[in-house]
Amino acid sequence: MPGGLVVLAAFWMIAAWLVALGPGTPVHPSAATYEPGVRLMLVCIGLGVFIAWPLLRLSQHGPTFPARQTLLDVAVLVGMVQLVVWLPRVLTVWSISRTAALALFLIGWILVTSAVVAAAISTNHRSVRNLAMLVCIAICLGGPVVAWLAAMEPMGTAAIVHAGPLRGVQLLSEGGSTRASHEQWTAVLVVLGAGVAAWLALACRSVLQSRR
Repeated sequence: MPGGLVVLAAFWMIAAWLVALGPGTPVHPSAATYEPGVRLMLVCIGLGVFIAWPLLRLSQHGPTFPARQTLLDVAVLVGMVQLVVWLPRVLTVWSISRTAALALFLIGWILVTSAVVAAAISTNHRSVRNLAMLVCIAICLGGPVVAWLAAMEPMGTAAIVHAGPLRGVQLLSEGGSTRASHEQWTAVLVVLGAGVAAWLALACRSVLQSRR
């Protein structure tokens, strides 16, 4: 088990909580005062999952079983994300439907990113790993950058998918206590499907390589 990653994830989660919500309690605690902090905490966690973790793995020597190692990492990251999404729900007005959509949306992006990492760490070629890191950065920050440059609010299923994990979390959480819409759930399922498809492609490649 990636014990070191578990420890790092725990410290990152605590640091994200302190940065986003602080050690104290607001003077007038309410969902309105806590919700922006919870969103910021999800952004901090996203930076750790989609940039810091790939950077860590891509800078290390390739493991003997890259897919197995990456899946163990995925288990740790998914567990951390579930804690960060569901536990602070008591501080917000998000419905169960909306919280579940947020959790599954992030899991989908973790699967996509981890597939990129698993493919890259199977080789020690620096150019391949550098390209994989650029892809991870684009996945994480591409949506916010495009939204900032376009100076417009994205709408619809495609816009949520293209927004990436960080911007997508903000778009999915803006509905408050209402249920996640059909378009939002469609975006979640598209990202999940992309993550599963990426791992199936890796499995097929592994099978073909073993037969050579």
